[in-house]
Amino acid sequence: MPQNSQEELRKICLEEDTNAQKNFWDIAISTPLYNFAELKGLITYIFNNQNQYDLTNDQLLISLMNLLIRYLDRCYKENHFAEAEKVGKFVNTMPSNFSIIFHKLVVKYYLALFNNDSELANKIIGLINQSGFQHYTKTLPQIKGEKI
Repeated sequence: MPQNSQEELRKICLEEDTNAQKNFWDIAISTPLYNFAELKGLITYIFNNQNQYDLTNDQLLISLMNLLIRYLDRCYKENHFAEAEKVGKFVNTMPSNFSIIFHKLVVKYYLALFNNDSELANKIIGLINQSGFQHYTKTLPQIKGEKI
C-alpha cells in the first residue's frame, strides 16, 4: 500500500476511534499500518485518558481489549517487554466483566510468553482449546523453541 494511503488511513482511524469514543475497532484492525512508536503513543494516550472512556460499555471494552491484544502481539514480535508489562497492569485494573474473560486470558498468555513461562502458557492454551477455540490458538505465537 502506498505510504500516503497508509498515512491517510491511520489518520482517519485514529480520529474516528479516539474522538468518537464509541469503540477501538478501526485502530485495532489498522495496527499493521502503524510503526511501533505510533502505537505506543496511542496506547499511552488511552492509558492516560482511561477515565474518559466508558469501560462499562461492552462493545467499547471488547474493542479496546482487541486493540491491546494486537498491541501485545507487536510487543512480542518486536521484543518490547516493558510495554507488555504496562498492558498487563492496565488490564488487571479493568472491570471483571464476562464479555472480556477470553481477552484477559489471551493477555495472560502473552505475558507468560514474555516471562518464558511455558507451563502457564501451555495451561492457557489447553483451557482455550477446551473452550472450543482451537482455531484461535493456532494464530497465537509460541514460546521460542517450543511447540504448544
